[in-house]
This record gives sequence, structure tokens and C-alpha cells, in this order.
Amino acid sequence: MPSFRICDVDAEIEVNGTPVDITVDVDVDIDVNEFLSECSDRDIIEIIDTLVEDGYLKNHGGLLKEGETFMEAEFFEQCDGLKGAYMQISNEDIELIEKIYKKYC
Repeated sequence: MPSFRICDVDAEIEVNGTPVDITVDVDVDIDVNEFLSECSDRDIIEIIDTLVEDGYLKNHGGLLKEGETFMEAEFFEQCDGLKGAYMQISNEDIELIEKIYKKYC
């Protein structure tokens, strides 16, 4: 479960009439699925946009086939990219791709 540092909380309290400055670190454990289920469609789009901007996801222009996940679309795009690079792929890498293909197909 991810743990996020939410903020450092600075406060001034009085102890026996004497002001005391304190800082408290606040860490919160957030279940990702629970968090996402509480998000609106607009929130989800903002999260995806942020992940694309930060380089964690490629932008697919929102064009997913019905029933296809974002990760599947990215995987298919990567597989398609290999087609265009065939002549540049080493024999060892081709053997690895063939081994993966045989394992799952």
C-alpha cells in the first residue's frame, strides 16, 4: 500500500503558559483502488494527464478500443513499433521475442 507524505504541519501551542513551536510529519497510507473509486471522471482524466506529462504513460489520444485497457494499448503500440524496427533488431533479440511468443501463444 503506498504511503504518501501529505505535509509538515507547523503549529504553536502553549505548555504551562509558554508558547512552543512544533512540527509534525504526517504520513497517510492510501489504498490506490479505494482512492480511484472515489474519483470523478474529471479527476481520473487529470490523473492520466499528469502521468502522461510526467512520462509514466504515453499519450494515446484517448482512443482505446472497447474493452481495452490503457496498458494494453501501450503494449500493442510497442509491439507494432517492433514491426518497423525489424531490420535493426539483433538475432539475439529476435530469438528472445520468439521465445516470449512461444511461451504465451
